[in-house]
Amino acid sequence: MSLWIASNPAAYRIWAYLTQNATAEANTEAHLATGLRIMNSSDDVAGMAISQRLQAQIGGLGEAQQNVQELTNMIQTAEGAVQTIVATLGSMNTLAVQAAGSGLSSTEISTIQQELYTYAQQINNTGTFTSFNGHELLDGGANAANDGGFSAFLFTALVGANPSDQMTFSIGTMTAAALGILNTQLSVSTASLACQTILNIQSATNLAIAQEGQLGAYVNVLNAQLSVLTVQSSNMSAANADLTNLDVAQASIQLAGEQLITQSATAMLAQANQSSFGLLSLLGISPSSSTSSALG
Repeated sequence: MSLWIASNPAAYRIWAYLTQNATAEANTEAHLATGLRIMNSSDDVAGMAISQRLQAQIGGLGEAQQNVQELTNMIQTAEGAVQTIVATLGSMNTLAVQAAGSGLSSTEISTIQQELYTYAQQINNTGTFTSFNGHELLDGGANAANDGGFSAFLFTALVGANPSDQMTFSIGTMTAAALGILNTQLSVSTASLACQTILNIQSATNLAIAQEGQLGAYVNVLNAQLSVLTVQSSNMSAANADLTNLDVAQASIQLAGEQLITQSATAMLAQANQSSFGLLSLLGISPSSSTSSALG
């Protein structure tokens, strides 16, 4: 074995191993502290890229769920208004049938006529002013110029995380004119006119019931889409967790090994420093305390 005075190659090699292992030990401790396997791209370049894409997709799915929930609330608002219209039309039909019968006085006919007009106005108000977040829902887009161009009759909404995840919805116009129940279409002054009014009201009822069913179908579709988005988000979150989360048991075993190597390397470094004393003995020099301290 060669011995040198100017340098101690064995000690330098051990010191390099010690430094390398200390870095690895600190890195393992940092991963254990965060609970993450991938803290930065140097830990896993491909894994970090995949994780970031997954996180972006998860965020998009979260916003999509909010969109679907908002859209569901809007559709349900329209559905509730149409249900009110259907109920009002039922009351109007009862009045018209009553007016078509015999034995009513002119005063009673006049009263029924005014009630029909009042009900028709209520329906028209519901169709004109039912809104959600500033959007008129049942006026066929008549107020589109006042709400940023939004068309209540036909509109497309994003119901997913990707631009292609779009659905188109249509809501029929529920004003008195669209339903065919303007005042001129509700005359009950004679039995024959009352019968025609009944037909007009029944036609309006059929339109409203059909619209109610369509809106209910939209709600079912949106609820199903919300379930799909929830499952997708859950699966992607689980996949991202599997990719980025640290196996604590494995990391703990690794840390224990690195700590053992650090202790061993530290002992070997001290041993390598002690080997220098052999050279002093060959030269017949007794190490002084200061030399011992410096070499140790």
